[in-house]
Amino acid sequence: MAALTTEGTYLERALAEGLARLEGEGRNERIRYVAAEHWERWADPEEKVRAELWAELIYHYEYPVELIDFEVIAPDRTPKRQADLVINKAAAGPGKSPWFVFECKRADVTDAEFNQAIEQAVGNRNLLGAAYCGAVAGHTRRFLHFDDCAADERDKNRLTDIPIRYGRPPEWRFRKNQPGRELRAVSREELRAAIRKCHQTLWEGGKRSPIVAFGEFCKLVFIKYRDEKNLDLQEGQPYRFQRREGETNRQLADRINRLYDAEQRQQPAVFTESINVEPPILAQCVEHLEGISLNNTELDTKGVAFEEFMGGFFKGDFGQYFTPRELIAFAVALLQPGRTELVLDPACGSGGFLLYVIDGLAPLDTARTIALYFRKFVCRLSKKGKQGIQWTNQKVKGLSVSSTCSRGSVVSVSGLTLSAASAFSPASGIPMPSKPTGPTSTMTLTIR
Repeated sequence: MAALTTEGTYLERALAEGLARLEGEGRNERIRYVAAEHWERWADPEEKVRAELWAELIYHYEYPVELIDFEVIAPDRTPKRQADLVINKAAAGPGKSPWFVFECKRADVTDAEFNQAIEQAVGNRNLLGAAYCGAVAGHTRRFLHFDDCAADERDKNRLTDIPIRYGRPPEWRFRKNQPGRELRAVSREELRAAIRKCHQTLWEGGKRSPIVAFGEFCKLVFIKYRDEKNLDLQEGQPYRFQRREGETNRQLADRINRLYDAEQRQQPAVFTESINVEPPILAQCVEHLEGISLNNTELDTKGVAFEEFMGGFFKGDFGQYFTPRELIAFAVALLQPGRTELVLDPACGSGGFLLYVIDGLAPLDTARTIALYFRKFVCRLSKKGKQGIQWTNQKVKGLSVSSTCSRGSVVSVSGLTLSAASAFSPASGIPMPSKPTGPTSTMTLTIR
């Protein structure tokens, strides 16, 4: 994860200030940590994660650079293993006292690899005598404390974040519009990695089918998005879609389920099923997503990431193919549709053309809102029939498609008027496709 400052990433700041240097080119390029007199191969994905964490420890968490060590050998460990990073406390007299031990992994590790990294960090912590340890793999982070817990505890001793300069861990990691604690927009690759890890976690090695796993994922994404858009959340207050200090997996899962249940009570025709995920699995998905701002991440980034992710398993099952985003952008730019014109996409799929039109015409917040509705509620293809893609009343993504409204209904959402050959749910103002009479569905969008 590339942590951000106003001048760029923390690592960019460290490079600019001479705390680290990139030397060589191509495969021979290395990063040199000047204060630690340590260097590593820069092409290694794990090294990029470690470098970003190292710089973040210096600039965000305020630890002295001279007290951060690399590749610290844990005594008496067989086979011999080294801790990736160790924050030390200055000891009385010569030497250092290990305080926080880290294991770093590439951003796209599997859950099994990440759990193994946790065990490596715990083992090194035990041998080094540190109070804290944890593992970092991109946006997925897990930190543990052992100052008052048994050595085999992994649930009741979770930390929300790394303490600032040897202080107390914060109760919450992310708070609305608070400098250094706000959620941040991410790149396409970062979002793809987070989505992929969520799907792997929910899939559980084949315990769930891909479509069922994706359905549970959509429920969690919806709750996270609603949490980010919560108008009742005041400046400086914590977001709810994250782990709280001292919260167990069960307690976190119960709280997330209550957030979902509240939405389900408001939209019972839409959310017909509860979240069906065990607490440890749900908690791990929260770890993957809690630091990402879905609201502030660019529309195109979200669209590409979701389409590339979905394409991997939907193509084989449903025969669906996505129009390249570059082609969509070119076509919309060439046609330049105006606000009084009708946009027709006979086989809208994931709604790429409609999203680009909205993004070009509507204010940003409105575009994000309507894009969310289209992506999560309108574009729900079930399976490819003999005559083409069809809308059905089958439950897809754990949500039911409503067919209670007459065809050709029109609703107004955020100042835009949406109309479709499919039906709408007038109670919620959310477009809901129903089964068409013809072999294919037609979705239209009018902006006034």
